[in-house]
Amino acid sequence: GGLWLSPFLHAWYRGLDAMFVGRTGLSVTLGKLALDQSFAATTNMVMFYSINSLLDGASLAETRARIEDRLWPTLKSLWCLWIPVQSINLSLWC
Repeated sequence: GGLWLSPFLHAWYRGLDAMFVGRTGLSVTLGKLALDQSFAATTNMVMFYSINSLLDGASLAETRARIEDRLWPTLKSLWCLWIPVQSINLSLWC
């Protein structure tokens, strides 16, 4: 995870800040939150399931099936935690 996730998140949050440079307020927080939870969260979970499945010896077809089966339930669960947490986190820096 650290070989993939750390560089991705570092670049992601730098890019996210660059998209909203010079702007502050609730609209910036909500914009960052929407992008973070739609793009970054989805990308992270697809990579998580892909890497784990392939390391388990699954074929590409099996990996795709696992992602299709697990992605939506996982995102819904993650959003229950990460939307409130990231709302606070992202608002501290806007």
